[in-house]
Amino acid sequence: LMFTRKSFTIIELIIVIVLILILAGIGIVNLSKSRKKAISREGLANIKILAAAEMIHRKEQGGYESCNCGPGTCNSSNGCNTILDLMLNTTNWTYTVTASGAADAVVTAVSSTIGCTYTFNSSNFENGTITASSGCN
Repeated sequence: LMFTRKSFTIIELIIVIVLILILAGIGIVNLSKSRKKAISREGLANIKILAAAEMIHRKEQGGYESCNCGPGTCNSSNGCNTILDLMLNTTNWTYTVTASGAADAVVTAVSSTIGCTYTFNSSNFENGTITASSGCN
């Protein structure tokens, strides 16, 4: 008589489970990298938006304006959203504009989520040169 097999052996099931776990592990690592890259790009985009808003403010008001934008401060009277009429999100970033005189300002974006800091000096607003810390992508 010939024995017909109708079920999987325990070894076959273990091999399938191990392969699924390996693929899931690879996916989680790639997802983490993609998330960090997206957060980094958000910071870059927002620091450029802040710089552009500051340039407009300087042309209209005659100088740059210092402001803060972090949890609970963005929409306050000295918040960047209020002063520069923006809608920045502070989930992953805290922004600071330090104006010194009518012609000089430094825009800083700090993320504790990914350990990254971007700095944008008003002398570089036109050419777009942004300084990044080592944690940035």
